[in-house]
Amino acid sequence: MLNRVEFEEVKPPRATVATEVGTSWPEQKGVWVYSKGQAPYQFLPWVSPCSPNEWPYNLEALRGTEDFEDILAWHCGKYPDVTREDLNLYLELLLQYVGDRQISVQIHHDIDTQDRYPWFTAWGFDRNDADEDDGRMLGFKRARNAVPALDHLFCRVGVSMEWCAFEDRHVSDKE
Repeated sequence: MLNRVEFEEVKPPRATVATEVGTSWPEQKGVWVYSKGQAPYQFLPWVSPCSPNEWPYNLEALRGTEDFEDILAWHCGKYPDVTREDLNLYLELLLQYVGDRQISVQIHHDIDTQDRYPWFTAWGFDRNDADEDDGRMLGFKRARNAVPALDHLFCRVGVSMEWCAFEDRHVSDKE
């Protein structure tokens, strides 16, 4: 049986959600996100509070694309204590454990600490293996902790694994 569904325009909260202290988002307006490899889309900050309030917003890009490089360059330019060499070393180590899986990056904004850091996701694992207890992820974390050159990246770079392909990531969020 089909029920009638009515939609009502909802105003976003006026509070400063995931933004710098003292700045608020324009009411009922999003921001258009432009990149080199993806179609423009509207970012609604109140829907994604763990994204920064400036470019790259919630843009997520695959390794090997211009957007991936742009996101890392943006972060390294804004936060010079994390260098591109650091991130390359981190990625090399991650690749040893996840193999030829797709890897994406986006910037995570911690709303409690106001820190921003790159978050890498390895895609394409079996649904039953895509968790933090998977042997590959545990092996990566042990290896990462054993590399002195990566010590300063602890809590400055995040990593996770997902069961679907990168292209299906929005479907994965709903299941």
